[in-house]
Amino acid sequence: MLQRIEEIDHRIEEFAKDQGRPTSKTFSNKPPFTDNVLSAPAPKGFKMPPVPQYDGTTDPVDHLETFRTMMLLHGASDGFLCRAFPTTLTGASRDWYSRIKPNSISNFEDFGDDLVRHFTSSRRPRKTAVFLMALRQEDNEHLKAFVGCFNREALQVPNLDPSTATNALLACAKSNNFQRSVARLNQHSLAGLIAGAEEYISVEETLAALDSNRRRTSEEKNPTKQCRDDRAPRRKRSPHRKEESYTLLNISRRCILAAIKEEDFVRWPAKMLSKGNKRDKSKDCRFHRDHGHDTDEYRHLKEEIELLINKGYLKKYVIDDGHQRERKERSPEG
Repeated sequence: MLQRIEEIDHRIEEFAKDQGRPTSKTFSNKPPFTDNVLSAPAPKGFKMPPVPQYDGTTDPVDHLETFRTMMLLHGASDGFLCRAFPTTLTGASRDWYSRIKPNSISNFEDFGDDLVRHFTSSRRPRKTAVFLMALRQEDNEHLKAFVGCFNREALQVPNLDPSTATNALLACAKSNNFQRSVARLNQHSLAGLIAGAEEYISVEETLAALDSNRRRTSEEKNPTKQCRDDRAPRRKRSPHRKEESYTLLNISRRCILAAIKEEDFVRWPAKMLSKGNKRDKSKDCRFHRDHGHDTDEYRHLKEEIELLINKGYLKKYVIDDGHQRERKERSPEG
């Protein structure tokens, strides 16, 4: 009976070999390393660093570089790298390691290359210079933010030629002045190109700040000009009208101004240009909010009220049409 079972097991193994499938014998208990690897000593006081486990579903190159960097910090030799690496494998990658032929791995570089070839489908796509050429600076994107974005993407392109990076940056940026500046850099590295671009941006920002300070200083020295700009455009001077030509009102203009001062349709005059010490301080103008003349006498207030009447805003302050016609008939101009 035992002999019969052994014959069946032998046939299953032969069939599996013909089909290219692993059998129990393909999982060897012997390590896949050569004698020089097995005899490599561990660093003095070595404690395994917390390297993430690799299951074959992510980029194998990233895992290899992480492992190598952390182990070299502890002074691990090439042979000890080979011996320690299997402790970071799990799942599919552990199955792959278990099938490696005994006495076939003599150095970590070949060990890593085998891992990358086996899990090449898990590698993340590497960006190329073509990707950089497709970048574009948006209309509302600040140049400094765009250069930072370009730099981050360019760092992901392996072995990027500086001239290719320069051409890509020239094609992507919108500023003609920036493009001319970058073209003159003639840098031989990506770091030099980005440093030159950031220097241009720094100069531009400094000039913009200086220009803003000059404008602010000019506005502080000329407050009347700023005040005039913030108000309604100044009206052209019109010939003096006689009092009889204005619409008759049922209350004083000072009272009308007090009643409508909070309304949006009122156009307030610009600040008075004449020096305050040369104006009559006994007279106060509520329309100008300054001294020098009386509110009711101020011609621009008369014109403003007349304009608002014609626009239909102040009809309740107008005396009836009969009195208006009678007044005009008595007027010498009538």
